Amino acid sequence: MITQQAQIDTGSPPDGLNRNQLALILAAEREFAKEGIDQASLRRIATLAGNGNNNAVQYHFESREGLVLALLRYRVGQMEARRREMLHNARLNGKLGHIPTLARSFCLPQLDLQTDDGDFPYARFLLQFYALYKDKEYRKGVDIITSEFPAIGETRRLLIDAMGYDQEWAHRRITAGFTMFLGVLVRHAGAIRSGLPTEPVTEIVEDAMEIVIAGLCAPSPLHGTQAVAPSEDDGASTVERMTLAELEEENQALKDLIGELSVERSRRKVAR
Repeated sequence: MITQQAQIDTGSPPDGLNRNQLALILAAEREFAKEGIDQASLRRIATLAGNGNNNAVQYHFESREGLVLALLRYRVGQMEARRREMLHNARLNGKLGHIPTLARSFCLPQLDLQTDDGDFPYARFLLQFYALYKDKEYRKGVDIITSEFPAIGETRRLLIDAMGYDQEWAHRRITAGFTMFLGVLVRHAGAIRSGLPTEPVTEIVEDAMEIVIAGLCAPSPLHGTQAVAPSEDDGASTVERMTLAELEEENQALKDLIGELSVERSRRKVAR
């Protein structure tokens, strides 16, 4: 039987998935996050999905790696329209080389995936996934996803270009910042679930984004330079170029975006 939360999260399966496959994906997302991707039992995932066939994962996805790919495809696909919109706005405003703008495009669509009970199951899964990112089979899946959903790949490429480092070094910075951001979301959800006091999600996300941006713009001890976001003025670094007024403008834009995401999520909840 599909859990009540899974039913709330999904509604009708997207194109290319049937209800059995979607139930397996959602069960895997939570079980992978809890037990680890390589440690989770595929039989238990089938049971949690309400599937009486112990080999359901192999039947629908062929392998554990195939299930992971299907999960990535499902969740990244849900965020694709948001990222395309954010990249389009960045292009219109001449900010395709602006590290703070690109960092937000990379991170903030995760807020669209918050469940009605305040959890971020995909963020918890990704924290497990990044531990295996270098594994050949899982890395192959990432290459497939970025080809099918170009907005995430373009955002990452633009970030690397804006940082001005070699690709591997820049990727480490991006991964470190992104996993920190995911961890903040997961800890916030855990505090809510446990009934502990916590700040509003808008404040937590704002603070997390400031840390991510600072990390992406920080000097490299190996390269002896600071990441530079191209400017039509003097090419100064992002941190050096931003005045207090610009920082306030960036923060207000972030608050507005988070507010829009919350309103949209509430509308989806009412519609269901």
